[in-house]
Amino acid sequence: MGNDMMRYTERKTQKGEKKKPGIIMLVTGIFLISAILLGNVVTADIIARFAAVPSSGPAPLNVSFIDMSQGNVTGWNYTYSNTTWQVSDNNTFTTRNSSPVYRFDYPGQYNVTLFAYNATDISDNNTVIVTNCVNVTSPIVSANFTAVYRNGTAPMTVAFVDQSTTTIPVTYRWDFGDNSTTATTRNPEHVYQVSGNYSVNLTISANDTYVVSNSTNLTNYISVTNPVTSANFTAVYRNGTSPMVASFIDQSVSTTNLSYLWDFGDNFTSQERNPEHIYINRTTPYSVNLTVTDTFGSNSSV
Repeated sequence: MGNDMMRYTERKTQKGEKKKPGIIMLVTGIFLISAILLGNVVTADIIARFAAVPSSGPAPLNVSFIDMSQGNVTGWNYTYSNTTWQVSDNNTFTTRNSSPVYRFDYPGQYNVTLFAYNATDISDNNTVIVTNCVNVTSPIVSANFTAVYRNGTAPMTVAFVDQSTTTIPVTYRWDFGDNSTTATTRNPEHVYQVSGNYSVNLTISANDTYVVSNSTNLTNYISVTNPVTSANFTAVYRNGTSPMVASFIDQSVSTTNLSYLWDFGDNFTSQERNPEHIYINRTTPYSVNLTVTDTFGSNSSV
């Protein structure tokens, strides 16, 4: 016999017959019962059989129990027990095709007992016990994520996308690496206000039932640079007779808000974005200068 053999105990009680001790047998494949008494083969009216699908997996694991019993069975009672934690539960059914599904919430090896019987003649019954029938492993909790727009100029909005693998509900804790408040949503957005390289950490945690967590940290995952600020402008009515009104139009380029300082070349200045200025009593050209400063303190002049 192969390594997939399972040990079980079978007990059979027929009508009017004194219950005899069960016999320990080794079987492979489908859980099959044979009654052997004093060297003679006794054909049982009811033979309990079942299959568990799947028989292993991470918690919580839903297992379907498929009845394969023989005989006039009208009732089925399944008992599930964890020999390590001594957890026990049972289900009783009266419909053969119900294929009961049981949820195993905790890791461990589980024994499963099927008591098959005839409800009108309870003495006609058969029991099969399959040791280590179901193997439940620890739940899967593996943190992972990606981000949209990992590189750019400040202020930069980054969308984080959870790609964690879990078999149980989890909570989220994001550390964006810039000393800002952590986030607890699954797919947060975050605005990086200052240039720099930022490491991002995601920790996912299960509820109190399992007390398990997992973290992933991506070093220098986000790169933020200072915005490009370039001053530029044009003017309406650059030539004319005195007094002449000139309209100046800002054409500066920046990804942040700007402050403005205009020098009109005649000892007058302005801090408006698009100012107008009156030139009086001058026949030579005026030189005009615009200085813009962004929110990071960078400036540019033209």
